[in-house]
Amino acid sequence: MATASVTSVDLTGLKKIGQGKVRDVFEVDDKTLLFVASDRVSAFDVVMKNGIPDKGAILTHASAHWFKVLTDRVPGLKTHFITLDPPAGLPAADAALIKNRAMQVRRLKVIPLEAIVRGYLTGSAWNEYKSKGTVHGIPVPAGMQQSQAFATPLYTPSTKAEQGEHDENIHPDEAVKLVGAKYAHRVEELALQLYAAARDYAAERGIILADTKFEFGVDPDTDEVVLVDEVLTPDSSRYWPAAGYAVGRDQESFDKQFIRNWLIEQGLKGKEGVALPEDVCKATAEKYKDVFVKLDESEARPDTFMRYTYPKLLRESKAAIAPLLGADPGEVVFVQNATTGVNTVLRNMKFQAGDVIVYFNTIYGACFKTIQSLSEDRPLSSHAIEIAYPIDDDEILQRFRCAVEEVRMKRKTPVLAMFDSVLTSPGVRFPFERLVKVCKNLEILSLVDGAHGVGHIDLTHLGDEVRPDFFISNCYKWLMVPRGCAVLYVPFRNQAMFSSTVPTSWGYEIEEIRNKMNARDYFSKLFDKISTTDNTPYCCIPAALEFRARVCGGETNIREYCEKIARQGGNVMAEILGTEVLGPSSASFRQCCFVNVRLPLTLADLNVEASAGREIAKWIQELTPAEYETYIPIKFYAGGFWCRISGQAYLTLEDFEWAAETLLLICKRAKAGEWK
Repeated sequence: MATASVTSVDLTGLKKIGQGKVRDVFEVDDKTLLFVASDRVSAFDVVMKNGIPDKGAILTHASAHWFKVLTDRVPGLKTHFITLDPPAGLPAADAALIKNRAMQVRRLKVIPLEAIVRGYLTGSAWNEYKSKGTVHGIPVPAGMQQSQAFATPLYTPSTKAEQGEHDENIHPDEAVKLVGAKYAHRVEELALQLYAAARDYAAERGIILADTKFEFGVDPDTDEVVLVDEVLTPDSSRYWPAAGYAVGRDQESFDKQFIRNWLIEQGLKGKEGVALPEDVCKATAEKYKDVFVKLDESEARPDTFMRYTYPKLLRESKAAIAPLLGADPGEVVFVQNATTGVNTVLRNMKFQAGDVIVYFNTIYGACFKTIQSLSEDRPLSSHAIEIAYPIDDDEILQRFRCAVEEVRMKRKTPVLAMFDSVLTSPGVRFPFERLVKVCKNLEILSLVDGAHGVGHIDLTHLGDEVRPDFFISNCYKWLMVPRGCAVLYVPFRNQAMFSSTVPTSWGYEIEEIRNKMNARDYFSKLFDKISTTDNTPYCCIPAALEFRARVCGGETNIREYCEKIARQGGNVMAEILGTEVLGPSSASFRQCCFVNVRLPLTLADLNVEASAGREIAKWIQELTPAEYETYIPIKFYAGGFWCRISGQAYLTLEDFEWAAETLLLICKRAKAGEWK
């Protein structure tokens, strides 16, 4: 990218046919144009006297990036973008001038509308709302605050003014009169779809897309509406950092709002010939670069991202998630998933002859296999505690104490206990806080598998009050972070134990089993299912928490809703199925966002032995995504068939009713013998 501002672009090899506030347009041939983005900057429809270094290059690459993203995310979208390559035969001097700041595009007839979509009440919309209670003449609910999100994004078009003229805000009905109903409605539909796709993409990267402007043209051959001009650049959009967002005030921005604010403060709004001070130019350039880096750097500049940006984002994620665990940011790290975290802990421990890991038979299968694997090549054994629900917490604690005593009576040393915060199957809350306390009293290390922890149950007391030795929780199951992110809590007192990170895959089998397998088959199986390696999900914690606060009302509200809907939904399902929910509503193990409902299906109905139970449960479970476009976990547990249902922020009672009716149909099919 260049270092000096380029405010004027003249090419010897191509004819200039247009000049906008920022871009110069050149004719390549009768079907192709060359858009060259200068470093000129405008505000309030006036071009400043000087430019912003590298601005044109950033705008060009940002548009190219967004054209690709939107094409991938909006089915059927057509754009005018062709390539970032310069036209063939362009003189060397011209090619050097436009390097990094030009794109070739299709030559189309432009629809004379600026399709503005607003997700938040800010800028000119806020000013109109304060005086009239409307936005572009559209009524807006009373009582809204500055920078507050609209319930649904608003489409607020404006006219597309000629150079030197001012764009005019208009009501969507006026847009119909201006360009005709056919094009006006398609432009509105596309603009809202594009905004939603871009908003979600930006949110995944810790950025709020407050509002933006799209422009469209018409393909003369197909009469299709096509996305044209620049797209989602800092010039055409208002970007805010999610981490600092708060309703009721101006927001820090990554766009030229910084310049607008300076002009207003200096009394220069709308004035011609204004030269921006060097510090304003520099600060604006940094903001443009910052948002470009956050939105695109991991793909466009992977070395820079991984070496410099990623560590910064990782620190931000640690700082964001630590309060949810009542921990210091220095006590949390990220791994791909909970199983990886469990492996990391156990494979860093130094075991001695006679050491024993005590665990419950309810732990996750991959964690159990990790213990098996360790027992083969380390002086280690394990002791399982058998339980089945429903069971009281007091009984669980008593069985744990008895197990520890039994191990010690055999002159062995119980060094670590492994248990869950919330069980996977059945879906119940485990008394992990009380077990951690017992472990401390018995001088045993505690490893809590909290795969269903953060975002599911309140863990803000974990670091200060519970103080387990190790705690691992997935962030993608309940915290709405992309897959491949889990948080590992290790208090400062235990961090000296760690020297490496080594995961064990799902394909592992004990020696007895693998000796019966073909060596090549076993080797392949080992690598069929292992943890992901893209660590960018680690950077999404702040954006996930911002979304949960802004859209869902925050952690407490989400937990209360999810637990409530799980309880209510479970009761509805049990009534429809004519069965029962696992455990009374007062049971402590019901205090989570899972509910377990028995299916109206028995071994006697199917005329089979218990040995066939798992196969039948698997058939039912696999049928739900194959034929019903959903996924319902089904288990054969304690002699019966059970479904485990999650309470989620996006579910209503109607969803539970549908699930019950669907399971009724599947159970009838099972009784008819379809499972065989």
